Amino acid sequence: LAMLSYLEEKYGEEFKSIEYIPAERGYNDSYNTNILIVESQDGILVNVREKLKDPGLYYDDYLNAFASEMIDKKIDYGDIENIQFGKTYVNLSYDTDIVDLKSPDFSFVNEIKGLYVIISISGKSDEKILGELYDLYKNVESLGFKKHVFKVAFGGDYDKSKKYVTNYFRYGIQTWNQYDESINELLHTVEKNLSFEEFKNKLIVIGD
Repeated sequence: LAMLSYLEEKYGEEFKSIEYIPAERGYNDSYNTNILIVESQDGILVNVREKLKDPGLYYDDYLNAFASEMIDKKIDYGDIENIQFGKTYVNLSYDTDIVDLKSPDFSFVNEIKGLYVIISISGKSDEKILGELYDLYKNVESLGFKKHVFKVAFGGDYDKSKKYVTNYFRYGIQTWNQYDESINELLHTVEKNLSFEEFKNKLIVIGD
């Protein structure tokens, strides 16, 4: 595929094709996109996109995905009961490149515009799990980033949760309950310095 060749030539490394998702066709579809999902040799998922109106013009999220993997190692999801998947994502400033990211002097705090914590929990929430999530929320806050998004879904389809969490750059364009209508609770906040009670009040019940 040309999209795969583009990525390998741009970054000088090999990627494995995982899934190709052709753009939806229909009336006024020029802004719809073809998407190729690939995996780097380090196991990082990357999305390559091509708008129908610009055939042969590709863009990708490899830099954000690479940086996300580095930040993800700083966050421990292991203490959360009933967790299925948990992953961290970041959006970099526009002038960052792969050489910057691989430099030992790279400053994440200065170069990251936003940090996203995405978590899937099996079953429903309870006081203990919410307490564990709050501890993680406070730990993430202590990292000092300007903006962070904390998003947790309870219940829902296992396979859909896996896709949503492990490739948020692809599936996070939809709200979680739009992507998977079977989730039963959702906790979503972008606010900082919440008390535990304020944090718990961000939890909403989906559906019945």
